[in-house]
Amino acid sequence: MAQFILSRPRFGRTRVAVNPHLLGRVDPIANTDTAKWFVRYTFYAFVFLLSFEELDLGIEATLPRLFGIALAAFALLQHRLCYKFPPKAFWWFAVYLGIYTLWGLYLILTPPNIPTFPRSFVGSVFKLVQLFVLFWIAYNLLQQERVAKGTLWAIAGATLILAVLQIVGITSDVSKAGRVTAFDGNPNGLATILSLGLLALFGLGYGRLKNEWKGRLLFWFGSGIVALALVQTGSRGAVLALAGTLSIFFLKGKNLATKLKFGVIALVGIVVLVVASYQVDAVRKRWEHTFYEQSLAGRQRIFPEAVGMILESPIVGWGPIVHLWELGPRLGVPMRDEHNVYLWVLAETGIVGAIPFFVGLWLCGRCAWRSRHSVQGFLPFVMLLFVLLLSMKGTIHHRKYYWVVLSYALASSSYLVRTQRARTPVSRQPDSSVAQRRYKLVKVPTKRLPPRVSRLS
Repeated sequence: MAQFILSRPRFGRTRVAVNPHLLGRVDPIANTDTAKWFVRYTFYAFVFLLSFEELDLGIEATLPRLFGIALAAFALLQHRLCYKFPPKAFWWFAVYLGIYTLWGLYLILTPPNIPTFPRSFVGSVFKLVQLFVLFWIAYNLLQQERVAKGTLWAIAGATLILAVLQIVGITSDVSKAGRVTAFDGNPNGLATILSLGLLALFGLGYGRLKNEWKGRLLFWFGSGIVALALVQTGSRGAVLALAGTLSIFFLKGKNLATKLKFGVIALVGIVVLVVASYQVDAVRKRWEHTFYEQSLAGRQRIFPEAVGMILESPIVGWGPIVHLWELGPRLGVPMRDEHNVYLWVLAETGIVGAIPFFVGLWLCGRCAWRSRHSVQGFLPFVMLLFVLLLSMKGTIHHRKYYWVVLSYALASSSYLVRTQRARTPVSRQPDSSVAQRRYKLVKVPTKRLPPRVSRLS
């Protein structure tokens, strides 16, 4: 007679049996508090109006700014949800802001030869604080699937309306170079908004885990309109960044057939953008200048000078506002920005300030990559990648949509439910394949006992 017992491995952690059906389960995060309707719709309105930020109201404030103030006020009514303890990425960005502020205060005590430096510095700090508060609130709200889905619909709907108004000529303005813009704004800024809307359309149709027929219908109806409006802006950087991010959808799907399906859809979108770009004379000339003359709208001169400034003061940089006035004379103008977020941060605060800023970006990217198996799918990572690529040709980190995308990427990992691993109960004669694979079966001989003799009274 023999008995079997399960022995744990001598070295390493104890192995436990896990239900394979629980691993990778993708359900929305279970929050004790849900956003009230007035908070949700104020946030939707804020995101919707980001596409119309260049609209002149005749006052200093813009529509997104007014609704952003209303959102911060309404969030106080649900402070346990909207202002709960911030994530790690927020604290890294806060460290960057602290270094930025200390650098600026030192420069105020030893003022540089820059007109209205104190006023410009205080205004920049106040703007960064507003953006970080927006990042904080948006992160807490976007952890709820209902809010995340409504935000994508708001972005897609706003860009579709903006594209229609531009194509019919209501809001479009043509510059001397033949580039189309809206509300007398920057064509590159308009191209960024339209590109984010195109990604939101693609995400609602095919980018998330569960796609509804409404999202697919809106994608096939509106993607061509938004793409045409994007091409009219003549932005080369936005088109290249969009083409690079759409190629990520080749990774979507569990089998080869699904990957090929999404890859073909993304490839068709890229081909349409390229062909449409060569149909517009002004846009075609810009691409020809880029390929044949290596013209990057002056960036081929700005980037080397910015890198030279960073090498001259790599540790602490040149300081807030000062780096703009230092780069300008090197290019023959009073002031100039670096046209690159990463060069901006390095020239502004050096390695000391760039490390916390880049760590915050890395945390957002890690969360977005982990969420690719959640209900959000590849969309958070794709939108974040687009923003990071576009940051190489423009300083967009002072725009509100930049921080909304970062908050969406950071909150996306909350949709992965971490299930608790359960231990498999020890049985006397285990015949499970899992137990045989993860535990060592040891045969223990037992001594045969003599039969028990009953005493007769």
